Amino acid sequence: MCVGAATAHILSVGGRVVNGKIGVRFEQAGLQKLCVSNVVNPWLDDDFVISSGVTLAVEASPVLSPSPPPSPPPYYAIPAAGVQVLLGSTGATLACLRPGDRNTTAIIDGQSKNIAVQCCRAVPAEGGDEVNCKRWIDSPENCVGGSPPKARTYTDAMAMCFKLSTQEMPLKLCDIPCTNQGCLYNKEPVFSSKPCS
Repeated sequence: MCVGAATAHILSVGGRVVNGKIGVRFEQAGLQKLCVSNVVNPWLDDDFVISSGVTLAVEASPVLSPSPPPSPPPYYAIPAAGVQVLLGSTGATLACLRPGDRNTTAIIDGQSKNIAVQCCRAVPAEGGDEVNCKRWIDSPENCVGGSPPKARTYTDAMAMCFKLSTQEMPLKLCDIPCTNQGCLYNKEPVFSSKPCS
């Protein structure tokens, strides 16, 4: 007899047979019997019968431990030789960042200007700057370094290019100015991977 079958505390997890099994989740622990019905919307206990010729295997759900906290982003130090800050339009050197400049986010060019972040393909593809430079992702309004550029350090810029990388398109800081590639960065200083001379 299937007393209580109509009000049983079970939930379907798929509702179809897979490899001869159907999954259900029991909301209450205890001994279980398998009651089945061929009624579309059974709501009376009499609509159910105890299944015969079927083995009911009740497996315990694994206890999931909480996920570990995400690992902190890698720290990217300015190389000993330093890196150039370039003018986004011409590639002219505006400044050289040295290891002691790790907190620098802006340069003085008559006024303080945040250094823009732009990324390039780590493995250049044919097609020049248009294909290799990434001043924006998905749409010209989604500028990598913000528009206008937000205050970011060299470490932030490196981490941003790493974060935006995909397996198909790994990114790094550019060693070129990426002239005319959007976000009005032609007027801005841009981080680069180009060593100081």
